Amino acid sequence: MHTTRALAPIAAFLFALFISIQDSHAGAANTALNIDTLRAAHPRLMLTSGREAALRERAKDDPFLKTMIAHLRLGADWALAEPPVSYQKVGPRLLAQSRACLGKVATLSFAYRWFGDERYARRALTEMRAAAAFPDWNPSHFLDTAELCAAFAIGYDWLHDWLAPEERAFLRRVMIEKGLQPGRAAHARQAAKVNNWNPVCNGGMVLAALAIAEDEPAIAREFLGLMENSIMKALSLYAPDGAWYEGPGYWKYGTTYLVMLLDSLETALGGDGGLSAARGLDRTGDFFMRSIGTSGAMFNYADSGAEPGSSPALFWLARRHGKNALAVFEKHLLSEHFSKLDAAANKANASHPGKLDRQELMLGNLPNADLVYSNRFYALEIVWYPPANLPDATSEKTRSALFRGATDTTFLSGRDSGVYVGLKGAGMPNNHAHLDAGSFVLDTPGTRWVADLGVDDYDLPDYFDMREGGKRWEYFRLGSLSHNVITINGQNQRTPCRAPITGFSEDENESLATVDLSDAYRQQAARVSRSISVSADGLVRVRDEIVASQDGDTARWAVMTDAKIKVSGNKARLLKNGKTMRARIVSPANAVWENESARPATAFEKQNEGFAMLACRVPMKAGASTEIIVEFSPAPENAK
Repeated sequence: MHTTRALAPIAAFLFALFISIQDSHAGAANTALNIDTLRAAHPRLMLTSGREAALRERAKDDPFLKTMIAHLRLGADWALAEPPVSYQKVGPRLLAQSRACLGKVATLSFAYRWFGDERYARRALTEMRAAAAFPDWNPSHFLDTAELCAAFAIGYDWLHDWLAPEERAFLRRVMIEKGLQPGRAAHARQAAKVNNWNPVCNGGMVLAALAIAEDEPAIAREFLGLMENSIMKALSLYAPDGAWYEGPGYWKYGTTYLVMLLDSLETALGGDGGLSAARGLDRTGDFFMRSIGTSGAMFNYADSGAEPGSSPALFWLARRHGKNALAVFEKHLLSEHFSKLDAAANKANASHPGKLDRQELMLGNLPNADLVYSNRFYALEIVWYPPANLPDATSEKTRSALFRGATDTTFLSGRDSGVYVGLKGAGMPNNHAHLDAGSFVLDTPGTRWVADLGVDDYDLPDYFDMREGGKRWEYFRLGSLSHNVITINGQNQRTPCRAPITGFSEDENESLATVDLSDAYRQQAARVSRSISVSADGLVRVRDEIVASQDGDTARWAVMTDAKIKVSGNKARLLKNGKTMRARIVSPANAVWENESARPATAFEKQNEGFAMLACRVPMKAGASTEIIVEFSPAPENAK
């Protein structure tokens, strides 16, 4: 234990040093933002009159854009039928109501501008008045405040010409008193964090400040200055290759607010001061795109869900960095949602999705309704829609890729076989991290075979107690025993730790990555490494090497799956969706498979119905190198 305590300050120092190095290489941003260049007319936040006119022209002969707009109108109609937001906190958070307000205000405001139906404008104002009546915007959990700032900024700006002067004055006062004044006090503590809070808090507050800048120039200057002093901490996290250390789920959250901020600076001030040229932003869309496997599920590490949804940030990044593949991919994601909504409508004997009401969709357990109609960023999909027909973009996802950063991540491809592996390392302390250095997921087209259970309930006691031995690691989904990693003597990996990907290669026959896991098992083993290769024909080979610290230690090798497991000695078959995946222990020769429960020890955690773990146990000797090799091979269709 004394050694562990001695190492902890060293680890903390190394992580702080890592961040300072990232900060110094974040890019060639040359911020020089000045409200003297403020666009006089409203709207000025993302949806300008010029963009709106271009979209109207484009919609004349773009069937996909017409479909997007039809679905937006349906979302606006649903918003008319819902009760206004109310002051309801869940745990410490008002966030669900803040997000509902943003979603309804953005959708309704865009719908008013596009269709000219004043019902939409009146209802957007009703939502803002309801939120204005809240006793506060819950600044103790400042994400709640920031998202309400964004909601009011968009509603104020996009409805500016419709709003009466006294209504504008009222909304300005509310934004200042309940958003920006608390934000001034909270900025150093909340918006300057080195995680997703930074772009969300900065983005929400700057949008509000820009919306009212002609009436409150001093406030606008102040918040632009505060943002410039802190946003580089967030931008540094994308360097060098665009990965986001909190995983793809929090990539969507933070990056969407980042591009809302950057685009609003561009449309309101005529430029973003070079911020969008920060190192890694040109590749960050590729990181998210590749994090979605051939099953259609996301590599959902770090408190993320597996459903990828869609991300309007991909449209913006495609335009800013000339990445047509990102826009093509985002259209694919949206098309998936629209197709499922249309199928639900047809099943209900409706001639058009608009005739299928929300209750029917929810009773049908169709999450795509929330991914479109209740998606608070959906209007931005249209605002940032590509300005011209895109050439066919050959997907780069058939190639493997490595993304270095605070948590190295690689995505390995079996080329035409459709086999996909996502493999992660570990990095700086992260409020959403699990003890999963070296964990991976495995897909074939349409099927996830090796899975990550993802997030549990944030309101579990001490869910964010990240200390070594903290309560967080007792929860099954967060500790090492539920992840696709080696565990030694039933112990969790150590935290914090650094687990870099030390090798990556690809040729026409094979993709290969190696991660050094020794720091994750300090005091448990002398050395641990994992290599995963994917051949062009889809054979996946996982090779782990462990140098044990003492005789009698046992290594448990395990993966999580929701497939049906059938074991026979060193061979196993995973059965799912009418398909088969074979798993074979190549080494040690005497190791055998076991089928383990994935149920947690307590009833108040998520119970993981339908999941189990395929595992084997291997005894080790002190100082000796123990090798565990497992191969996965997709079986031909209808194989037994």
